[in-house]
Amino acid sequence: MSHGPKRDPNLLAKMGYENEEVDFVRPVVIALALFTVFTILSGVCVGILWMFNHDFFSGKMNVARTQFQANTPMLQSNITTKTDIADLRRAEDHALSHAGAIDPKKGIYRIPVDQAMKETLEKGIPEVGQNWIPAPQTKPGGPAGGR
Repeated sequence: MSHGPKRDPNLLAKMGYENEEVDFVRPVVIALALFTVFTILSGVCVGILWMFNHDFFSGKMNVARTQFQANTPMLQSNITTKTDIADLRRAEDHALSHAGAIDPKKGIYRIPVDQAMKETLEKGIPEVGQNWIPAPQTKPGGPAGGR
């Protein structure tokens, strides 16, 4: 029983397709050869390192972990990084939003940023020299600058 018209067995060859199957052995041999070369080169590199530095592989490396030299940065472990950044942000936010003394002997204090902005708008920037900016003049019922 035939289902449909008969097809030409050489149809694919006439269309330009190859008649041969894909060679499976050649890529596998190349992959194994590359793996073998990589393994051998890795062993050679480890052997060279071992020849020049026995202490590295024995765990007897002399690493100074107790004292830091003066004027050198201390590196931070990744364990406390996120909590340290969160603490820093909290301290910055507190300093920007609360009043406090910076140097009471010299009379230097800090005020919250919002309060400083309101006072600057109300009083203007204090005269410090020739190029001072006066407080904005407003007309009754008009916006700041009133033009």
